[in-house]
Amino acid sequence: MKKNWSKEALSDIANVVISIDKEMKITAVNEACRKWGYDNKKMVGLSFFKILAPQDIGRVSEQFNSRSSSCDESWSADTRVLTVEGQELEVLWTIGVADKEGIRYLTATDISMFKSDYQKIQASEFRLRTLINNVSAGLVIMNKSGLIESLNPTAEKMFDELAEKLAGRHISCLFDESADAGEKSPEWQKIAEQLLLLEQFQTTMIRCRKKTGESFDAVLGISNISTYAGDLYLLTLLQTQLTTTV
Repeated sequence: MKKNWSKEALSDIANVVISIDKEMKITAVNEACRKWGYDNKKMVGLSFFKILAPQDIGRVSEQFNSRSSSCDESWSADTRVLTVEGQELEVLWTIGVADKEGIRYLTATDISMFKSDYQKIQASEFRLRTLINNVSAGLVIMNKSGLIESLNPTAEKMFDELAEKLAGRHISCLFDESADAGEKSPEWQKIAEQLLLLEQFQTTMIRCRKKTGESFDAVLGISNISTYAGDLYLLTLLQTQLTTTV
């Protein structure tokens, strides 16, 4: 992009595009800045920091200072931009390589909606994790091959073993008289049968085995979890009673 921007080239661009000099002063800006309430002609000569939220100025200044004018790579920075009315918008700036005169070209992408959605996802994730970590039922996630992916804290207490120690082992290691028996385990056969009945939401009784050798009965329910990496299965276990078999 050249300093003498073509109005035709920039008129249809929805993103705000700004050029700044070595002193961080705006040398040009397209008309898309009007959606922030600014007059593009009046912005020329202003400090770039004038349009940033005050709390972001120090961080952004450090980022620019850490990259010399000879940097040969573009980079990005997310900031809050102040509109003329004082509203803060979340923006991701793509910052181009400085030319021989030290002019940099910045393209702004409004990510306010993305940030809002991301924060909602984070909040939902926190609530879900809190629920999973505090339910009275033991939750075990396994893959199609019957290998354990993870356990919640209740399941760890139930089997007296840390999730990291069980991850990667066959689910049969959790069942009485079948430790590491793999697909030959009678209890694994019960699980395999349950997988065929997923849509019927049926449960079954299964004998489980602690690391200490103690065994207990639990009600087992299985549900499917579809992920980008493929199908996983959630085993929900409700302990009924403890027996002392070794």
